[in-house]
Amino acid sequence: MRPCLAVLICVALAAAARAQVPTLRVRVLDYAGLPAATLGNFQAPARAVFAQSGIASEWPTCSIRSGRGNCQPLADRELYIKIVPQRPPHGKASFGTTVRQGSRGLFSYVFWSRVEQAARQYGVAPSLLLGHVVAHEAGHLLGLDHAASGIMQCEFAAPQILRAGQGSLRFSGEEGAALRDALGPRLAAGALPLQPAPEARRRADR
Repeated sequence: MRPCLAVLICVALAAAARAQVPTLRVRVLDYAGLPAATLGNFQAPARAVFAQSGIASEWPTCSIRSGRGNCQPLADRELYIKIVPQRPPHGKASFGTTVRQGSRGLFSYVFWSRVEQAARQYGVAPSLLLGHVVAHEAGHLLGLDHAASGIMQCEFAAPQILRAGQGSLRFSGEEGAALRDALGPRLAAGALPLQPAPEARRRADR
């Protein structure tokens, strides 16, 4: 085989392999004024969680207060997560919540003060725990419900937080398959609508 032909075949095969890997893109909007390092470092653990299920992921961020980052208007049907300073009063002491309309995830909140407090309590880097919380909420946006174990467990207690620190908190095989199945048609259709309809309800997580 000619060298040039072999190179072309290798390039074509590599491109085909990349085309078969589903890619998730979630915009993360920082309303809490996170440190720049935290906002940059959470993306690696979030990507790793999805990569373990054969899914590439992108997490463009926007710092609302400063306008830094990917702060263009949200595209129609774009997936997004809002990081806010704290949970509203009288709410459950959770790390996040996903707004749903029926079984369809619309967008998510992550409560930074709760994440930061738990991370410091258990000696885990806040950005690392944040990456896992964001991955959990993205799982809900793609249709996953809570599970008895793993990253979709309802409550993140000490064992889950410590596993996040070790990089072993992940989606199950069945959850990974469901995520890959969900990504194809959702991406082709433009994912999810931006704004919840009036009848949308809020679902509390973790």
